[in-house]
Amino acid sequence: MGCEKECIVESSGWPTPYFYDYPGISVAKRVEADPIAVFFGPDTFVISGFVPTLLFWLMAVYIAAYVVRTNRPEV
Repeated sequence: MGCEKECIVESSGWPTPYFYDYPGISVAKRVEADPIAVFFGPDTFVISGFVPTLLFWLMAVYIAAYVVRTNRPEV
């Protein structure tokens, strides 16, 4: 459509986006890319955005588990 590399598109994912709304095919008034539409529709999934997000959340869970484990009272 001539817009894939130059248009601003909606995206989802935090801390880095990895679901991108395909330009020009959005459902009206939809504010972000839809994970379901990645598999069954026109939206796209970008692995280079997903990997840093996955690593961030794995690290966050590991740190939280470590803090909880080390701060347990002795029985």
